[in-house]
Amino acid sequence: RTREIELLRQLANMLAACKNISEAQLVVKDIAPRILDGINGCVSIMRESHNLLEVEIDWKEAWPAATAFSPQDCWALRKGKFHLSREKNHSLSCSHMSELNSDYTTMCIPLTAHGHTVGVFHLYFSDTDTFVPEETKQLAFTLAEHLGLALANIRLQEKLRSQAMRDPLTGLYNRRYF
Repeated sequence: RTREIELLRQLANMLAACKNISEAQLVVKDIAPRILDGINGCVSIMRESHNLLEVEIDWKEAWPAATAFSPQDCWALRKGKFHLSREKNHSLSCSHMSELNSDYTTMCIPLTAHGHTVGVFHLYFSDTDTFVPEETKQLAFTLAEHLGLALANIRLQEKLRSQAMRDPLTGLYNRRYF
C-alpha cells in the first residue's frame, strides 16, 4: 500500500511538471504499469470540438481496441461515471471496445477536471476468470483523477501559450513570437 501511495505521489509530481501531452505520455508509460501491476491501459483525449476522442497515451502493449471514437460509443461518458463491461448483473461492452474478445473485462472511467470531461481512462483485463477486485477499482479511480487534472492543466497551459503568441482575430503570430 505504501508503494502504491509513493508511486501515485511521484506520478502527480511528474505530471505537474509536464509541458505537453508527449511528456505526459512518457511519464504515464513509465509509472502507470508499476501502479497497476502491468494491466494494459490507455487514455483517450477529447478533441476541442467534443465530437471525437483519440488514444493519446497507452502502455504495456499497443491498445487493441478502437483508437478513435465518438463520445456516444462509450457507456462511461454517457452515464457520467465508470463502466465495467462484466459485472454481476450485466455483460455490456462499449462500442469502441467491440474489437476485443468479449470474455475479457474492460473498464472505462471518464476523466474530468474543472467541471469538464477531458477524456477517458481505459483498462483491459485479460484475465477471464475473475471480476475486477475493489482495490484495483479504487486504484484506477485515483489514477484517473490525477490524469484528468494533469491533462486539463496541460491543455490550459498550451492554450495560454498559443494565445500569448498569436493574434486572436487572424491567427497570425504577434510581436511576442518574433
